[in-house]
Amino acid sequence: MKYSNQQALAEEIQASVNKALFGTVHFGKLYASLVVMMSLIVAMFIPHEGLFATSQSTGMTNYHRWLYDVYVISSCITGVVIFLRLQHKKHDVKFRRLWHCATKISAEERFREYQYAQSQSKVTILYSSKILFYAVLLGFTVGVIAMYVWMTPFAGAYKSSFWILAWWPINALIIWALYCCQSYLFLRLFSTEDMHKHFLKLKREAQRQAKKSMLQKDSSEEQV
Repeated sequence: MKYSNQQALAEEIQASVNKALFGTVHFGKLYASLVVMMSLIVAMFIPHEGLFATSQSTGMTNYHRWLYDVYVISSCITGVVIFLRLQHKKHDVKFRRLWHCATKISAEERFREYQYAQSQSKVTILYSSKILFYAVLLGFTVGVIAMYVWMTPFAGAYKSSFWILAWWPINALIIWALYCCQSYLFLRLFSTEDMHKHFLKLKREAQRQAKKSMLQKDSSEEQV
């Protein structure tokens, strides 16, 4: 019950962050729908040869080319715009408090996972390494964009080319889903530094409490 309450609180605060930054909690879906729709409408009227290796591949329709090239370009721009918007909003005291709560809750969730991994004698670097966290987020975010820059169909292997050569409405749906995830991924990436600071505070506090408990235990044993 406690975990579900914390999860609900985290989702509520994340929704508040989205509303403060973008004006709506449904920014991801609205932005995805708008850009995909614009790409398809433009593709109906303007022939396009493609800008990158993926969109220039054989078998691409005009819809594919516009969907992929717009996705690559807009994704790069979106990351920069969200970063600049975030830096601007941090000048606002109310937003700073909201951002503080959001990153703190994320750190607490990560710290619980860290403690669980410790209790199970598992590798904890997955939760404690800021560099690794950056690498995973950057790798996924950049990797998905790069896929629509360099990925080309494999000759005679349709299944392996499904992501780029399926019927264009299916690929439009895939691109739409990727757009929906972008704002979340970029915000997670840009919150890593603040979240890690909270995580280190929680870790130091836990170490102090453990040391204090150990000293009290030793003192009790000496008295006995």
